[in-house]
Amino acid sequence: MALPIAATPVLEGEDAIRFYKELEEDEGKCAPAEEVRRSKEIFDAVMKRNPNMRAWLGVN
Repeated sequence: MALPIAATPVLEGEDAIRFYKELEEDEGKCAPAEEVRRSKEIFDAVMKRNPNMRAWLGVN
């Protein structure tokens, strides 16, 4: 039997400040081209094996 999902904790104080600072630093950054290429290959392979998923995901 599955366990219930625990509530997401609320960040406060220094943790919240650090979290938002990291968000600002990462804004506009992109994944490396190689990672994007490999992810697309994996996605295309999954879609090829499961053609009905394209319609389910709304992907052409």
